[in-house]
Amino acid sequence: NRSNLHVRKFSQVSKIVFEGPDNRAVGVEYFRYGRKEVAFASKEVILSAGSINSPQILMLSGIGPKEHLESLQLPVLADLPEKAAFKGIEDSFTKSFNIKPGGRLRCKIRIL
Repeated sequence: NRSNLHVRKFSQVSKIVFEGPDNRAVGVEYFRYGRKEVAFASKEVILSAGSINSPQILMLSGIGPKEHLESLQLPVLADLPEKAAFKGIEDSFTKSFNIKPGGRLRCKIRIL
């Protein structure tokens, strides 16, 4: 019951919508039940899609390494070098694999 938050079930964001000469984020484009829809923000757009999907959404929106975006024929809004675009992603995963006596494999993966 929050007037400033709208949750859309069964939806997947495809890109951030930018407008104006300063490329201000004004909303998101998303797919719901196979239809493309757009949701506009009244104040700000917060991207919180995890350590894999957040960079993907940024790149689909035109923010990322210029050469990579151009190779995929995506528009380039901001050239962000790969090290900056993906900084910390490799540190976002904690992986441990332990083989116990008897050959049992325990696997723990944690996304921070």
